[in-house]
Amino acid sequence: MRRLGKVSSVSQFTLSCQNVASDFLASVIVVDDRARLSPGPEIATPTILKVPGRQARAVVDNVLNPLPEEGAHGLDAKSLIDQFATMGMVCGVLRPDKEDVENFQTKFAVAIERADVVILDWVLHDYKNGECTLEIIENLHKSAKKGAGRTRLIVIYTGEPDLGKIVDDVKRTLGVTDAGSPYTVQASPLYICVYAKQEGGLSGRSAARQIAAGDLSKTVISEFSTMTGGLISNVALKSLAALRANTHQLLRKFDRSLDGPYVTHRTLLLPEEASEHIVPLIVAEIQSILEDANVNKIADGASVSKWLKHKLADGSKITLDGVSKDAVDRGMTYLLGHGVGHDSEIFARHPGFSKQLLRSNGKAVEELKKRLTQILSPDSQDAERLDQDLAILMSVRSRYSSPPPVLRLGTIVQEIKGSSSRYLFCMQPVCDSVRLKVERAFPFLPLKSVVNQTSCDFVISDQLNRIRLALNYRPFEVSMVTFKPSGKHREIVAKRSRTGRFFKASGSNAGKYRWVADLKPEHAQDVANRFAQKVSRVGLTVSEWARPREGGSD
Repeated sequence: MRRLGKVSSVSQFTLSCQNVASDFLASVIVVDDRARLSPGPEIATPTILKVPGRQARAVVDNVLNPLPEEGAHGLDAKSLIDQFATMGMVCGVLRPDKEDVENFQTKFAVAIERADVVILDWVLHDYKNGECTLEIIENLHKSAKKGAGRTRLIVIYTGEPDLGKIVDDVKRTLGVTDAGSPYTVQASPLYICVYAKQEGGLSGRSAARQIAAGDLSKTVISEFSTMTGGLISNVALKSLAALRANTHQLLRKFDRSLDGPYVTHRTLLLPEEASEHIVPLIVAEIQSILEDANVNKIADGASVSKWLKHKLADGSKITLDGVSKDAVDRGMTYLLGHGVGHDSEIFARHPGFSKQLLRSNGKAVEELKKRLTQILSPDSQDAERLDQDLAILMSVRSRYSSPPPVLRLGTIVQEIKGSSSRYLFCMQPVCDSVRLKVERAFPFLPLKSVVNQTSCDFVISDQLNRIRLALNYRPFEVSMVTFKPSGKHREIVAKRSRTGRFFKASGSNAGKYRWVADLKPEHAQDVANRFAQKVSRVGLTVSEWARPREGGSD
């Protein structure tokens, strides 16, 4: 585990972010046509005159035709590689020839796309205005969007003096209009920053952007942590770092010696089901790695306290009418550390803050739901949408590629019949959704779109709209819809059309069933359990006089 030394000018939270980034970062690609592994060519000074042979003539040719002066554009690649190595990162340096520049994407695109960080020179073989570098950045931007938003740090490290013009050219190429920082461009999901080589001789405001090659590794870590640093994002980065560190242990758990037992297991079981058992095994091992690495500690109470202090020190203003800044800061620190549970003493310890923000003990929870995210995220235009994003992340299965959805327990569809539509929740157990040879009926619970958050069971994203949905658990409201597997599939698979993905129901009067989302398995199973409780209610004949009443004594 790599750790950066303490720096007095940064907050504890910033330092934590940098340490997490340092643990995560593993690979860097540098593209520079003036990269060198040695200080420069050494040419012997002649001491006597003699007729030159072939080897001596080569020396004379070197003297007559020396290498072009590198000046501010040179790059000490050895110093750069060594410095990244001391930080635990592998640095690869590409020094493209003129011919390579012409077909750069064909030769080097795959390597660049796999790197955690890309460092680019601005001018490659005297291409004016950095056309080649801009092309690389534009292609990385396109590939990142195709990959559903791969976050990437790009550092432009140049000997050119006009850094502002470089920033303007990058913004114009990527269609970015927001000014932001004078030397950074954020074009989601790319984060691009511009620095000058040490020999550039810059002055004024640009001088602070001038760094030595040996210091570039620390700058990369700092910029990467600025790009990704946050409570939850730190947990994600720490998790990925833990998986990288334990990759080979995980591979040893699943080595080929298990092939025989697996085939035996598959033979004793229905062969089609056995392959579905492997992914849960690997997921369980990954969870064990993350739990053993205590990755959740990155977002514990101490980290939240560091995060709040960092925000307050960084200029974030948390204001409440009639409450002083010091009182707000102290009250918020106590609130985030202790919450508003029954045992909280926040009203006694911070009365002015509590009365203004929480109103009363009975209203505290609802007031926080309405206001806290907005207070803590002042730059956000829609704090409610951020709350909904987290709710979706917790309950709805994410899709990282585009396999066709399969109808099973937890699938949410939109039933469309003529001009009317409604949302439905599929209740078919997974084991009854596979190996289908003929058509089969699937049970659905109706879902109703609601406005009130308290009556919402979960939030979904449907065609960029956030929708709150409430389930109707009454058994007599269940709908049965028949579907028939088609072609080679032995499941009910959605087919893509211009307006979405649809499951095809059997029968001439059947409606259209557009796939919307899939709940995570544990959330889908919770719905099934709740429905089972409704179905399993027992109607007893008991004396009304003897029936227990709510609120009675135990």
